[in-house]
Amino acid sequence: MVFTSPFFVFVFLPLVWLVWYGLRAFDAGTRGSLLLLCVASLVFYAWWHVPDLALLAASIGANFLLGRLIANARPASRARVAAAGVAANLAVLAVFKYWALFTGWRSGLALPLAISFFTFTQIAFLVDSARDKVREPSLLRYSAFVLFFPHLIAGPIVRLQEIQDQLTRCVPQSVRARRLARGFALVAIGLAKKIFIADSLAPAANILFGSSAETSISASMAFVGLISFYFQIYFDFSGYTDIALGTARLFGIRFPRNFNHPYRAASLVEFWKRWHMTLSRFLRDYLYIPLGGNRKGLAREIAALLVTMGLGGLWHGAALTFVAWGLVHGVGLAANHLARRFLRLRLPTLAAWALTQLFVLLAWVLFRSPDMETALRIYAALAGATQASGAGVAAMASASFAAWSHLLPAPLAAHATIWLGALLAVAAWAAIHPRLPVRAIGGHVRRAVWTREALYASLVIVLGAALVLKIRAADAIEPFIYFQF
Repeated sequence: MVFTSPFFVFVFLPLVWLVWYGLRAFDAGTRGSLLLLCVASLVFYAWWHVPDLALLAASIGANFLLGRLIANARPASRARVAAAGVAANLAVLAVFKYWALFTGWRSGLALPLAISFFTFTQIAFLVDSARDKVREPSLLRYSAFVLFFPHLIAGPIVRLQEIQDQLTRCVPQSVRARRLARGFALVAIGLAKKIFIADSLAPAANILFGSSAETSISASMAFVGLISFYFQIYFDFSGYTDIALGTARLFGIRFPRNFNHPYRAASLVEFWKRWHMTLSRFLRDYLYIPLGGNRKGLAREIAALLVTMGLGGLWHGAALTFVAWGLVHGVGLAANHLARRFLRLRLPTLAAWALTQLFVLLAWVLFRSPDMETALRIYAALAGATQASGAGVAAMASASFAAWSHLLPAPLAAHATIWLGALLAVAAWAAIHPRLPVRAIGGHVRRAVWTREALYASLVIVLGAALVLKIRAADAIEPFIYFQF
């Protein structure tokens, strides 16, 4: 089940929420509320592949018991128990995800959905338990923490201490109109990001990165396909996060923020403070700092950066392209630190922003390419080292506009390239603009008849109607990019 499927939007989410809210009539309390959310989350997860439930249940049970062992161990022994638990989690992840990469042999085991996310979530729990940062949860509360369907598949990576108090208050009586309005608005905005922008840009990116070795790639084709992916991955993943945050808020849970306009960043350090913030924080707290961070000399700091970012790239997938992407960012971060520390280099803001985003844009080639050969071909095309016609851009535009063309008048539908350019312009504005228009409007009309809640409700209605049209128009909805991790 995916957030963008009509079944989830119009059946599963409303049904689960109505049943959950209806529990107040039976005075079910926190236990009943969490039990319902666990059952709903298991159904949500099993919708993909029922056998994967066995590994998920085993992982939750084993890590819960490890958490109990850590809590009951002597202070001197806690770190050793936590280290053994972390090693066991990483071993399971390695067998399912990295066996073929490191051994050259296929294990024959299918990659369970979301294994990276629920493994990292539980590794954080074990380490935080050893550091005495979390209270010992009950099995039901721990299961609800890991399983809660808004973050189970693709994050954000939530720490137990961030929501453990909220889990004790997760009862229907705590629901308020403002929370509901903002929750549904976030869901609507996330769906709009995904379906209107990310999915419309996906065909252009797919044509570029799916081109065969015999296909000639022009510089214009490479640039259009790459800039399409640059915006696609942001709106795809930030759209997922908005839906996750909005859905969780409907049940009285506030997740940590995961994006803060990363394409406004004027340095790589700032970019990683704004992009996939929960993963960046995880890598910093559980890898970079334990490796020494910036406390044990320059050489140790650079080594920690490279190891952290290299492993961060490997976490995304068992391919050398992901490792290269992580290492490239590690080198960029090291250069960023060195330039500031020794050269005292301070570029003008606009120049720093342009240089940072160019770096991020070019690095996305490694992230998206299926292999290094494809990545090198695209880099060569961007450098103008290949000769090809610009017909590929027209094919990209036609593919991107295909799902929309029959909804518009024929004269407009005939200009697919103009449509793609306009879409990229809208994507650029939406990615860089610091605030949602509805917030700004809401601030100006706060004293008028139209309140912010009314604006949120109007946004949901308008986007909901448009989403129905788009879902009906599209042959298929693109899967979320981060579902493969």
